[in-house]
Amino acid sequence: MEVLQLSLLQPYDTLPFDLYHASGNILLRRGTPLKNEDIEAFRSVGIEKIYALSQKDSSYEFRRSREFRSVPVDELPRGTPMPGDLVVGGRQIAPAGAPITDKIIEDLKESGVNSIFVKRPAAELEIDQYQQVMTRLAGYAGPGGQDTDGIDIAGLLDGTASIPGTGGVTLDFEPAPPAPAEPEKKTEKPATPKLRPRRRISREEVEQKLTFPRNKLTSDPRWSSEMSIKKVLALGGAVVNPVGDPLASDLVEVDPRVPRGPEVRDSILRMFDSAIFDLEKVFDLLLAGDQIEGDLLGSLARSLISSYVEDRCLVLNLVNLPVGSDPLLRHSVDSAIISIAMGAHLGFSADQVLEITFGALLHDIGMHKVDEAIRSKQGKLQPDEWGEIREHPVYNLGIIRQIKSVPKTAPILAYQIHERIDRSGYPLHQPLELIHTYSKIVAVADVYAAMIKERPYRRAFSPVEAVREVVRIGVERKFDVNTVRAFLFSVCYFPVGSMVKLSDDRTAKVVAPGEIDYTRPVIAVLGDSPGGPSVVEYINLSVAPELGIVEGFPSKPADREETFLGF
Repeated sequence: MEVLQLSLLQPYDTLPFDLYHASGNILLRRGTPLKNEDIEAFRSVGIEKIYALSQKDSSYEFRRSREFRSVPVDELPRGTPMPGDLVVGGRQIAPAGAPITDKIIEDLKESGVNSIFVKRPAAELEIDQYQQVMTRLAGYAGPGGQDTDGIDIAGLLDGTASIPGTGGVTLDFEPAPPAPAEPEKKTEKPATPKLRPRRRISREEVEQKLTFPRNKLTSDPRWSSEMSIKKVLALGGAVVNPVGDPLASDLVEVDPRVPRGPEVRDSILRMFDSAIFDLEKVFDLLLAGDQIEGDLLGSLARSLISSYVEDRCLVLNLVNLPVGSDPLLRHSVDSAIISIAMGAHLGFSADQVLEITFGALLHDIGMHKVDEAIRSKQGKLQPDEWGEIREHPVYNLGIIRQIKSVPKTAPILAYQIHERIDRSGYPLHQPLELIHTYSKIVAVADVYAAMIKERPYRRAFSPVEAVREVVRIGVERKFDVNTVRAFLFSVCYFPVGSMVKLSDDRTAKVVAPGEIDYTRPVIAVLGDSPGGPSVVEYINLSVAPELGIVEGFPSKPADREETFLGF
């Protein structure tokens, strides 16, 4: 990496390196021209130096070094609130917002921690400066930096804009500072809190249900019927931070503008078909009551992860393939692929992503025990039918007990998949602090993967519609907002493989997320030919300010050849 002073920067017909802003975000890609107007745009917003990364430099390591700085434990400012949960070796040292004390510093040293990474504030990273220069260089999708529905996507991400129709609700991605205490007021009747947790069962029932269902779990003493979820989470903690080398650093850089050969596509398809076939065999054994080795699922999960590392966009596109004979099997694999993408973006290691994938593959197996007539019903479910659906997390646990050498997070993830952080989920209406990090990831993947597929009672959502629905749920504080943010950056606002209409009325397919602005992806523009639609050209919308995406097309069944058009 080389630091370039703006005063010495000269125009290039073709950049031999990537140019990055001090915030860690990319300005211009290698292979694109650097014009005098670009340099003037840098200068106009006050940029004095930029960072040049060659092909040998790791963009992931650079972005991480800019986003976080290492602070020696002894230099941590006493009394300053923690910006996030501080967890070491699965043990929480301090919760978010807690003031840094001598006791916390002593605990860190006893745990062998000499320094911690602290996220740099937005002011230090000059995020505003970066957004100003990108507006000058390329702009956002649609006029005024907004999409066609008037949603300010960039503002939504940084918390400066709100969702229309929500009364000013923003999607905050950093922990909000505690509100100042108000003087106690004497009132005849206590005021009703604004966000009162929904309570559908009595306190005694809650305490009883905090114990895993009897006779539903593995014989491992950790999962005995007397073991409560709180105690189980205490084994590793509900909050899990990245540990080890991040999977993202292993991702192979594939130029999305260069079509893959048929042998590459065939290889990916064979992997995908094999994954569904192998998962069906595993499910058949488990549903028949047989015990299996955990590595049967582990090898399947590793195959999905290694394929994602080799070509992430091609693997993400697999979720757009038409559904086969068993929608539940397909849904499990689709959820696993999206969970892998999110886990990689969040910085988790290969081993951690493996655990996430393991749980994602199992998260809906209990639905096979729900009456087929209920699962395929086209009308509204009756209360007793809905109650049966809500039992499938319990069925998940009963089935997982048949797997030997299961990751310790798998039962938790399978049981919590439908919990929501506002306590509106099921089966236990658990609060944020009892929902495992991995459960939050797969919960988002599960909802998106389900929405883009047709169901007996509704049509399939278009990928863009499904993304907006995930954002809406995040705004309602049902999903963890940091997890929603990871979903948006890994899947893209216009998801890979989706069909879109451009501002010049042409049709295109998204072939890669946008690196600069995830509302401006890399697209393959399509045209008519005697043999059907074909690719006319590839365009990186991040460096094509004259073009924008007007809308996403509704999802429709496509054959395999059409699904891979443009890849």
